[in-house]
Amino acid sequence: MTNTLNVAEGVAALVEWTLAQPGNEDARSVNAVVGETNDGYLNDIRARALDKEHFLEAIRTAKTGRVAEGAVGAGTGTVAFGFKGGIGTSSRKLPATLGGFVVGVLVQSNFGGVLTVDGVRIGEKLGRHYLEEAVDADSSADGSIMIVVATDAPPGDRNLERLAK
Repeated sequence: MTNTLNVAEGVAALVEWTLAQPGNEDARSVNAVVGETNDGYLNDIRARALDKEHFLEAIRTAKTGRVAEGAVGAGTGTVAFGFKGGIGTSSRKLPATLGGFVVGVLVQSNFGGVLTVDGVRIGEKLGRHYLEEAVDADSSADGSIMIVVATDAPPGDRNLERLAK
């Protein structure tokens, strides 16, 4: 994940890293996937501060365990509902008697609208929401959200569809 104007550097790094892996000497195709959100509201996005080496360093230093959350990495310059956005996670693990499978979710929020909790438009009550002068009670503002879902469960097509929803 990165910001909109650094996707090309992320793809270049993934291709380079993948081709360099043992066993890939004859690889002729790499389909790299780099997710993005536009963090230009809080970030000088046109500076394009990340280069290929930043992405390669992130790959080299990746580790298992807890994922950093909040205003980190690609979430540094994001906004959600007019408040500071960022990276968040959630996971569930079934008991061993039910297979012990895990589902993990990583979210990068970067969108507008009005924060609503249990039907109450909290953002309006606090006077804090994206484009508050232009957003009426029935509209939602633009933006994006990246959601990555991973599981070791062997779901069939029906459960994959449920998971995607």
